[in-house]
Amino acid sequence: GDCNDNKEEETTTDDDDQKKEEKRRRRGRSDTSVYSVLFNALHPDWYRVFAACAANRLMLYKIDDFIKEEDKEEDKEDKEDEDDETVERTTLLQCYVDADPNETYYTCCWCSKKNALVPYVACAGAKGVVRVLNCKKKDFCGALVGHGGEINDLRAHPSMPNIIASASKDLSVRLWNVSNGVCVAIFSGARGHRNDVLSVDFHPDLFSCPESGREDVVVIATGGMDNAVKVWSTRGKKVSKAIEDSESWEDEIVEFPTAKIHVPEFSTFHAHNHFVDCVRYFGDVIFSKSVENKIVAWTPDFSLMIESSANAKDNTSNNDRNNNDNNNTLEVDINMNS
Repeated sequence: GDCNDNKEEETTTDDDDQKKEEKRRRRGRSDTSVYSVLFNALHPDWYRVFAACAANRLMLYKIDDFIKEEDKEEDKEDKEDEDDETVERTTLLQCYVDADPNETYYTCCWCSKKNALVPYVACAGAKGVVRVLNCKKKDFCGALVGHGGEINDLRAHPSMPNIIASASKDLSVRLWNVSNGVCVAIFSGARGHRNDVLSVDFHPDLFSCPESGREDVVVIATGGMDNAVKVWSTRGKKVSKAIEDSESWEDEIVEFPTAKIHVPEFSTFHAHNHFVDCVRYFGDVIFSKSVENKIVAWTPDFSLMIESSANAKDNTSNNDRNNNDNNNTLEVDINMNS
């Protein structure tokens, strides 16, 4: 009888150890690398809230109110004590853990559904799926599926926060409508990136399309592991209407006719000699950064965007878009040791 009791105790101990190990695995991984941090610039009530991605977690923090100096009437010693108390100025509002422990979120962006005041956060990473979080309901409300590789960057359009772009390891950039999960457009092809797309950003303005007469053309810049910086747009009779069509798309059976853009408006391999891991617009100026510790500020020639259709065709046939001769550039070398 004693032998049987001992065996039962050993079995129970092994089961407890396995349960504890499983709990530790589910609780989170040991890596604490933070890949993305972004403040909410879309919703006034959330200006002090920022999102952060670490491992398979998405966290929302709020910056607490600072203590104003004029409100303090204590002596210097008391002030020093109070300064120590105000070191911790952030509060964790929400934390979401992906059901897949092997997921790693690399990037996130604030967004919103069409004509909605509720803040949303989109996040993506190693699994190639964009997950959208409703911050008011405090739960994931959708998944944007289509990429065939890791997603390295997400950005929302400044004037259309329901339109987001995702840059992926599968050599493409996809345009999504968060309102209904539609994939509006795909930017890739023979003249697209030849290696992983690492970064994407929207031009803050909308452009006119001479072919269709529309004035809602979206322009994006991308950078990748092929050392290239490319500029894309949704101009064209069919492509320029894709965003508007996606707004009213409600068919859950028939797939939305996603626009395919194979040729960028502009492309250069001469700005950097290594991976381009960040591109950002500041007005009309593009700031591109590479892993070689160099930032280039430049403005590509967008004359094709405002010319007539006939002139645009002539320029396309006579000029090679894959050169950077028609650009104003400023290079800044970064000394990481200074």
